[in-house]
Amino acid sequence: MIVSDTYHFAFIHIPKCAGTTVRAALEQFDERQDEITRGLTAHPSRPFTYAPAPGVAFADFHHLTLGQLQRWFPAELARIEASRSFAVIRDPHERLISSLSQRLKQFHGLAVEDLPPARFAGALDETLAQLGDLLDARDDLPFDFVHFQPQADYILLDGTRVVEQLFGMNQMAQFQAAIAAHFAPHDITIAPFHLIRENTSKSHRYKALHRLMTANEGATRTAKAILPKSLKKRLRGALYQERGDALRDLAQSPTVRGFVAQHYARDLELWAQTQEGAGHG
Repeated sequence: MIVSDTYHFAFIHIPKCAGTTVRAALEQFDERQDEITRGLTAHPSRPFTYAPAPGVAFADFHHLTLGQLQRWFPAELARIEASRSFAVIRDPHERLISSLSQRLKQFHGLAVEDLPPARFAGALDETLAQLGDLLDARDDLPFDFVHFQPQADYILLDGTRVVEQLFGMNQMAQFQAAIAAHFAPHDITIAPFHLIRENTSKSHRYKALHRLMTANEGATRTAKAILPKSLKKRLRGALYQERGDALRDLAQSPTVRGFVAQHYARDLELWAQTQEGAGHG
């Protein structure tokens, strides 16, 4: 989260919802930054992960829910409630697949583009079995499942909407405009999000060519230096594809849709509100 008392502004960073891109543009306004982690026990290997209190399990401090703030950092929650607050959410089906991709990469060292379809499907089934039990058993997921934490937990507290302005990931232009309007009275200009794109995940269309390019980095750098920009852009489009494009069909599969309907009903409602134009406070 990013909170500024000076500008009465708060951005709630929901995992797998373009938060890294937004954070890169807005982090300059975070007046507390990492102060809340001072004196806390850091995880031995995972960045941004701390034990919030003695005997309490580790939590990812980039993605604290409103309930966690209420329990451990009520002053931070009060700052958010006193601010004009914003968040970006994502279609729950697409987010579930993106979260699985992130988990496989971050905690298992597996790149999605290198997995055969059958293995990815098996990883999905195994993860959903674990995740279903976790969601049924507790409010806070373990830090290694934080990307699957329901989006509603960052927006609602005890059923009450806390975050005022909510935008879908397909409404980034509107979100940018709302942020710009908030800071305009202070003569502050925010960098366009589409120029940042800090955390876009891509996969290679042609693995053999990618390996050849990787093995001949010197030649690749030379080619990049001499090729016209227009040709380089066309080549990038031919060689890469957005990971989301490759997995979108899976996001709409009966397995995923059934799981989301059962475990992420509130997220579906919030997503529908943004798409109807009712999500903006």
